[in-house]
Amino acid sequence: MRYVGNNGPYEGYIAYTGPQFGAEVLSVYYGYFPLSFNNLNLTLKTGIQAHDFWGLYSFRGFYFGFCQLDNLLGLDADAPSALRVYSTGAATVNTGFYEYFYDYGVFCFIPIAAMIAICWYLTKRMQKSPSLFLATQYCCFVPLVFFESFQNVFFGDIMLWEVIFMYILLRLLFKREDTETERKIREKLASVCSKLPFLKSKRHEVSSSNAVEM
Repeated sequence: MRYVGNNGPYEGYIAYTGPQFGAEVLSVYYGYFPLSFNNLNLTLKTGIQAHDFWGLYSFRGFYFGFCQLDNLLGLDADAPSALRVYSTGAATVNTGFYEYFYDYGVFCFIPIAAMIAICWYLTKRMQKSPSLFLATQYCCFVPLVFFESFQNVFFGDIMLWEVIFMYILLRLLFKREDTETERKIREKLASVCSKLPFLKSKRHEVSSSNAVEM
């Protein structure tokens, strides 16, 4: 399907000037990913000085999604949007890194480090003792890293609520950790993890090597 905007095909709508072969597909990729970094570059050149170091907009899922500070204290949840600069109205996102820089300036690596730590923790827990809850969170959070080139979805408004809701839901479904169903799920997840290189633990590797030797 080809997107057609007010100015014609999508490639014309975003002023795409890349390779014309496969422009219908490449322009969509360009509009959703590389163009976002171009918008980020244009915005940073304006010299943003509104750093608060509390991470209000980097961790918006906690401050505005969970704590509702925008409703309780009247804070503007969209304040960073007022300073955004973009090359075309058809693609106005500035990547998730824009909000990190808006909050922390040169220390914008702080939320990035937090994101890496969460993914590392989930991976290690899945390797050591996989569970249905961990599997849902791993499948939910880890893929979101790739969408940081679009906007800040990893620490988005609903993410913390998603964690709480999924935990309560699974607790209601499996009231005891040692139920037969939960045990089978853990065994199945452990089997799946042992077949995936990025989730295979050293324990699985040792077991496999022992099986070969036998």
